[in-house]
Amino acid sequence: VDDYVHRIYAGHEKVTDKPITITTWQSVYKQSRKWFQPFTAVIGDEAHLFKAKSLTEILTKLHHARYRIGFTGTLDGSKTNKLVLEGLFGPHDKVTNTNDLIKQGHLSRLKIKIITLIHPHTKFDNYQEEIEWIVTHERRNNFIKKLALDLSGNTLVLFNYVEKHGEPLYDMINNFVTKDRKVFFIHGGVDAEDREKVREITEQENNAIIVASYGTFSTGINIRRLHNVIFASPSKSRVRNLQSIGRVLRKGKDKVKAKLYDIADDLTLDELDFDDFSNFDAPPPPPSGPKVVFIPYDDPPVAMSPIRPTYPEIAQEAGIEGVVVVQAFIDEKGRVKETLILKGVPNTGLDEAAMEAIRKTRFRPAKQRERAVGVWISIPVNFRLK
Repeated sequence: VDDYVHRIYAGHEKVTDKPITITTWQSVYKQSRKWFQPFTAVIGDEAHLFKAKSLTEILTKLHHARYRIGFTGTLDGSKTNKLVLEGLFGPHDKVTNTNDLIKQGHLSRLKIKIITLIHPHTKFDNYQEEIEWIVTHERRNNFIKKLALDLSGNTLVLFNYVEKHGEPLYDMINNFVTKDRKVFFIHGGVDAEDREKVREITEQENNAIIVASYGTFSTGINIRRLHNVIFASPSKSRVRNLQSIGRVLRKGKDKVKAKLYDIADDLTLDELDFDDFSNFDAPPPPPSGPKVVFIPYDDPPVAMSPIRPTYPEIAQEAGIEGVVVVQAFIDEKGRVKETLILKGVPNTGLDEAAMEAIRKTRFRPAKQRERAVGVWISIPVNFRLK
């Protein structure tokens, strides 16, 4: 390999006569167009990142590269991003998805556990203030510490802020861990060679804990013997969350299943301080949604074909299942005129998929004394991964 491949990172020499160069984009994005001229082919891993200006400039400088291949499992879903990437690499081809790879046995079976921590209501001036309160909450961090220590198998604890959250978590876990259990702390200040050593050590361990920042461990780290991931910090990035889930999906020796623990925080206002009521805005007007009126009937509406919802891809990849109960108004001609969610699985796409499937279904209308009538009915839609 050393005779054919040159690697560039962290200050390594950028000029070589070897035919293949492997590099981080940070090491070469300032190079001149002349430096890129000898390359006739480019392969970009984590291609979804190439929408960034620096990476776009690299692809633009590679004007002699006739062969362009980009790999990614996590497009952000926006049409703009897709168009930018197709302009750089060419038309995209969806080869597979995570759910198919799990079914085929190439990836570990994933179980997601959402743990909701209920907090007393606290007022915040902005989102960042709320996030800082969450990540510095001592009882919350103590819970995460206990969870990490109680889990068996190699565990990855992911955080966003090094000094505010990562360091306190690492200290708490390291102070209570048994002597025979290794604990590692990884963040942007740890160089690539040390990260690789952690990876190699973890591959030989059965019960190690890695406390790492999302930025360093959500992509590019291949630890096959990783059994658990804990999302210790809130994150709104769809791509980052999917990339982080990918860390635990890789199969390894004696490992066929994995678990994700997503720590959620509920600070919902449940009691009003009436002494301070003047500080609250007036309530919004009532929603203009459908008014459900009970209409008696003898025979209920019957679907004329099976209700077959399209399983949202993001829910499949995350292993999300559930039952969505939709209330629908079926008119006297058997058409679905209105729908609303009685019981849902929010922020997964399942609610929308269930309503869409019911809207497309034709029904035999309800009967009242042999006369067709429009009525409201509740319809459960089951989403189960095979």
